[in-house]
Formats: sequence, C-alpha cells, structure tokens
Amino acid sequence: MIAEDVWGGGRFRALVEGVKRRGMQFGLWFEPEMVNVTSDLATAHPEWLLQVPGRLPVDFRHQQVLDLSHPGAFAHVFDQIVSLVREHGIDYIKWDHNRDLIEAGSTRTGRAGVHEQTLATYRLLDAIRRACPGLEIESCSSGGARVDLGILEHTDRVWASDCIDARERQQIQRWTAQLLPPELVGSHVGADRAHTTRRRVDLDFRAATALFGHFGIEWDLTTASPDDLQRLTAWVAYYKGVRGLIHSGTTVRRELEGGDLWLHGSVSPHRDRALYPW
Repeated sequence: MIAEDVWGGGRFRALVEGVKRRGMQFGLWFEPEMVNVTSDLATAHPEWLLQVPGRLPVDFRHQQVLDLSHPGAFAHVFDQIVSLVREHGIDYIKWDHNRDLIEAGSTRTGRAGVHEQTLATYRLLDAIRRACPGLEIESCSSGGARVDLGILEHTDRVWASDCIDARERQQIQRWTAQLLPPELVGSHVGADRAHTTRRRVDLDFRAATALFGHFGIEWDLTTASPDDLQRLTAWVAYYKGVRGLIHSGTTVRRELEGGDLWLHGSVSPHRDRALYPW
C-alpha cells in the first residue's frame, strides 16, 4: 500500500504520470515478504510469520518473514502488489529479500519452511505475472540469494549486487556470467564515487563495465556536468547499437598475465563481429 501521509492526495499518481510523460516506464522497489513485528499485519496474523514453535527467529532490520506457503499470507501479498500495479500502471518491480531465513519454520506444517517458501514464491511470481501481463520483474539476491536459473523461470532478470563500483563489478559480473548471460544481469552506470566503496573511477570505465549487462543508470544526473551528460548520452547510443551483439553472441573470457589483465567479450553467432573490453 502507498503511505497516505507521504504520498496521499494524488502525489504518487502525479509522480508516476510525470515519469511516463518523459517517455519512460515507472518501476518500484518491493520487499514483499518482509514484515515488521509491530505492524498491523503481524499483530493480526502472527501465524503468517516463518517461525519454529514457541519463538520467533532473530530480528534483522526489525523484520520477520511472511510464510508465503500460508494461503492467507500468499493472498495478502498478491492482492497488495496487483492492486498497486493495476491502479498506477506500474511497469517494473524489483523484488528484494534483505535477510537470511533463520529458524524458518512453518506454523502451517510444524516443519522447516524454506523449501516450501521458495516454491510458494515461484507460484506467487507466476500469479502476479498472469494478473499483470507485461509487468517486468527483477529478482534481487541479498539474503534471499535468488540469482539462479530457478528464479529466472519466473522473472525477467536478476540484480547481481548493490555494489556498482565498476572495478568491483568487473569481478562480480565475470563470475555471475559463469551461469547467466549478460542480458539477464542488472548492471548500472553509477556516479563518479561509488556509494559502497567510495572509490572514484572515470565515466568511460563505468559505462564500459555496465555495457556487458542490461545497462541501467543509477546516478542523480542533476549533479552531472554537461561534459558527463554528453559522454553518457554517447554511451547510451553506443549500447543501443551493440546490445544485439552482446545479447545474442557467445561470451568469451580469458585471464592474462597471471590475472592482472582481464579480457572478455561477445562473439556473434556467425563469428563475423565481436566486442571485447580489456
């Protein structure tokens, strides 16, 4: 639900419409399985929380986890998301899961609940997509560790890491690409100083790193210089020109000089084109 004290009075709808007027799609970042223990929902339905008999798991971020294998919890999350997507014409959701499943028992079965939670999540994603055709869903890893081929049967792509430091991302994306093709991995051009490591790297290196993924932008562009905006515009145009090659080619990688020099790239199916960064 939208917080009326913050976004009421049509402010949220105005935000969505403002984004769409600019030719963009509108997305929201969800963490639908998490619940605060003092919330109305947890107070009304404590049996919907993943827990072993007699005690709740240790809190993390003041949160517990809704047991989606419980029909009531499943229906509640489904209704909340679908109503919001339909009411506001939301195009994209990022499905996050920011805690490990600790002592994740089920009040419904009295047994361990992680496996059933995973299967219920798959069912919920499928049900939401049927109810909202065209909705794009990105799975986030974190505590849920949902960056695998199983989740990709139910989502459009995955988010490999909140760290978008381009130097760190070289390694993150390299090893994620052992399992997943680049078009299924979220990758962003960030600001000049990474928010996680505080490292600063130049724009061309940041953009070239994000190129081998879905190439998003995670940067307050009102703080960018005119030169940065011009260069970023050129990189966006370049990405649009080569993404067919990157997203349909064969990923090739090699380590040289004992790992100090990295080379990877994409070779077209007919082997008549290739793109390599090194």
